[in-house]
Parts: sequence; C-alpha cells; structure tokens
Amino acid sequence: MSNHEENTAPRDNDEKEQEIIEKDFVPHFLPTYRIRINLFPIPIIIVISIAGLLAYLTYFVAGVQIDGGYFPEEDYGLLGGILNGIIFTVLSVISAFIIVFLIKKRGIGVLRYIFGFTFGFLGFFLTWFFASIIIYLIFILFPETPTLVTTYYITSEIISPVVVGVFTFFLLYRYFKSRSIFTKNLIVLYISLLISASMGILMPLWTTTALLIGISFWDMYAVLNK
Repeated sequence: MSNHEENTAPRDNDEKEQEIIEKDFVPHFLPTYRIRINLFPIPIIIVISIAGLLAYLTYFVAGVQIDGGYFPEEDYGLLGGILNGIIFTVLSVISAFIIVFLIKKRGIGVLRYIFGFTFGFLGFFLTWFFASIIIYLIFILFPETPTLVTTYYITSEIISPVVVGVFTFFLLYRYFKSRSIFTKNLIVLYISLLISASMGILMPLWTTTALLIGISFWDMYAVLNK
C-alpha cells in the first residue's frame, strides 16, 4: 500500500466516525421520522391518505366547515388568501426567532418542553375533535331517540375527553421515554396526520397556497443564511 493510501484511509475512518457522532448527537426527542431512503414515500402516502379521509369525513359528511383565515376568502378572494398567508408566515418566522432565542439562552434541552407542550396541546384537542366527528358519524346511523341522544352526549362530552386525555398522556410518556425508533415514528406520523387533516379543514385553498409559498421562501432564506 502506498503512503498516499495509508494517509487517506485514517482520514476516511475519521470522517465516518465524525458522521456517526453527529448523527448520534441529535437529541432523541426531536420529532424526526427515521426511515430508509427507498421507503421514504410510504409515511407520506399514509399521512396524505388518512388525513385526506379525516378531512373529507369532517368537511363533506359531517358538514363541519370552519374558515381558519383572518380574511375570509369568500369575501376577499385571492387577496384574502395572500393576506392570510402573509400573516401566518410572519407568525411562523416570529416563532422561529423566539425558539432560537430560547435555545441560545437555555440550551437545546428547552426544545423538550416546547415539543412536549405542542404535542400535548395538538394531540389532545385534535384527537378529541376528530374523535367527536367519528362518534357523531356513528350515532347518526341510528334512529334518533331520547336514549340515543343522551348516550351520544355522555360519550362525546364526558367519556371522549377523558379517554383522549389518558391517551395523550401515554403518547407523551412514550415519546420522551421510549428509545424505540418505531415508536417515535408512529407518534410523529400520528401528530403529522392530525395537523394535515386539520389544515385541510381550516385552511382555504389560496390561504394554504400562500402559506406554503411563504414558508418555502423563509426556509430557503434560513438555509442559505445560516
């Protein structure tokens, strides 16, 4: 073996070792979905399919239609969508700066509390919301009687939030305590499809388009100027 090959071999080993260290250094509580590159489309297809089904059942079957924009597109059209997109993008940028500031002051461990609160809040209310939709769609299949109505309200207003609360607590516990990649992937996938389904209901077409464009430009700017 030549001297050049002898010199390059340790260098390659050092680079591989450094890459492994950098990957292992990523905190386990970050909401990242880990999968082989050739299987990457699978979670995307799963999220789109389930989120689309939930949004369809909520919007068209249950008839729950919510305008989540500051400027209704029915009144302002494309202009309303652009204004909503700008507002949501600005809020996202401000939130990003606040998170970066907290990380610089308190360390990366502060993300544990940010993600814990976010996952807990979204996990509870979105699960309860879609559970209520599913419960409603099940009960309307039967003839309406006083007993059925009472059972529906007990199930929807009392039993459902309690069960969802316990489920959310268990979700957070498993997310922060488990070292299983499979468990983390399932939880990240679940939260992702809930958010996607809610955006399909709350965000009108032009608002969603403007928001995605705005966030994309901000991401490119942040990456190029990091």
